[in-house]
Amino acid sequence: MKKNNNVRTIVMLRRTLYLALFTCLLWIFSSADHSSALGSTIPPITIIESAPNNTVNISTAAFIFSSNVDGSTFECKLDDGGFEECISGQTYSDLPDGEHTFHLKTIYPDGATVGPLISHTWLIDTVPPDTTIDSGPDNPTHHIFAVFDFSGTDTGTDVAYFECSLDDSEFVECISPQRFEALSEGLHILLVRSIDAGTNVDPSPASYNWIVDLTAPETVITSGPEALINNSTASFHFLGSDHVTPAANLTFECQLDSDAFAPCTSPQTYTGLNTGAHTFQVRAIDAAGNVDSTAASHEWTVETAVAPPGVTVTPTTVTVAEGGDTATYQLALASQPSAAVAITIATDGQTAVDPAALTFTSADWDRPQTVTVAAVDDPVVEGLHTGVITHTATSPDAGYDGIVIAAVTATIADNDAPALLGLPISLTIGEPNTTAAFQLRLATAPAAPVTINLSTSHPNQCTVPVSVVLNSDNWQTGLPVTVTPVNDSVDDGTQTCMVQGVASSADANYNGLALNPITVTVTDDDV
Repeated sequence: MKKNNNVRTIVMLRRTLYLALFTCLLWIFSSADHSSALGSTIPPITIIESAPNNTVNISTAAFIFSSNVDGSTFECKLDDGGFEECISGQTYSDLPDGEHTFHLKTIYPDGATVGPLISHTWLIDTVPPDTTIDSGPDNPTHHIFAVFDFSGTDTGTDVAYFECSLDDSEFVECISPQRFEALSEGLHILLVRSIDAGTNVDPSPASYNWIVDLTAPETVITSGPEALINNSTASFHFLGSDHVTPAANLTFECQLDSDAFAPCTSPQTYTGLNTGAHTFQVRAIDAAGNVDSTAASHEWTVETAVAPPGVTVTPTTVTVAEGGDTATYQLALASQPSAAVAITIATDGQTAVDPAALTFTSADWDRPQTVTVAAVDDPVVEGLHTGVITHTATSPDAGYDGIVIAAVTATIADNDAPALLGLPISLTIGEPNTTAAFQLRLATAPAAPVTINLSTSHPNQCTVPVSVVLNSDNWQTGLPVTVTPVNDSVDDGTQTCMVQGVASSADANYNGLALNPITVTVTDDDV
């Protein structure tokens, strides 16, 4: 039986007993000769006809009482106080929380005879309980049911029962654990409040918010190998989107050929692939556990032909800053050499590289090695300028000895004169929503905030924020500027969009300076 039912049942039984006793006494009173004081054969009786319930949430108490002996007087006492003369309807106010006892003494007309002492005990509890939701569903969840555990605490009496309200509905009685079924997709809010034996209601119900998400995310492979390759290595980039879970919080599972799906991250790389056809699949999983049922797929074939000698350089352009940012690029061999290949790295004096030489062997030829590039911090005012890094290969393997290797061009931000610097100087974006960003910074510390007003040469192809503000706190690190494609329905192929900027500042050294142009390639999705 529920706690509140126990409380209500006890109250009803008590009231029934009082009613029965009062009815009996009325019969006795009606049968007795009230003018015969103590000479009657009917025994003298005193009753408390009305008193507070066992537990109340008010600080006042009133008592109605009577005796079947005419001319009787009464004395009342509350708790540990003394008896004082009183009459029926005795009232007490401003009583503190806690247990109280009312004592009633009857003095018969002869003044010497005292009736039996009777009493009534009750509890005052004016402090509401507090409610806690101990557990609930995951947020978000793909389940259309929810189970909650909750509890309550009270300083005066025990919590008698709970009431729940789901999604602004009326509060109704509930028990823990409470289960809700057939929930719709979307946001849900549960409120739970406790009520104690004194009928005090928690004024601040416990709250629990969660989202039922029944819609699976979408998955897109953004890059992968060509349809026909002669390389046993393949790398894939992919991303996902969901209407509830942020893209950064999605997880993925990948499958190669007939293997089972397994957790993976982008980029996913496979090595040692066998000759023949291959299929790669990837599916996104949102925070609610919904799995993309139509995994993105990519098919390609590995040829049996052996790749010719070659050295790959990735990337061939980097951006660095005097006294600031460095950059890296990687080199790897295209095929296994018959002997070690030594590559010497040289600069034109504008940059410094580490290491200055690399060695590839037949055991590690396909493992990329990294080169770090730093700008030489000189006192020459050069503005935005470039440096070239070259590579020379020597090897007993005739195929690699003296082989032509691509140079790396470093774009260098000068720090010797005021300038607006946007790096890198070229970006690629694509419809419908593939963005890219460049870092906008100042070459020297400004004397006042510098506002760079931005625009594009073709607003119908790409857009940028209206302006960026740099100051003495962020001039060196700069701020990222995101370039966004304009997603139209026009089949206009690949387009070029230039980002331009002009400075406005109370610092005369920066006021009116122009940003180096940023070249943006915009790919079309309407072909």
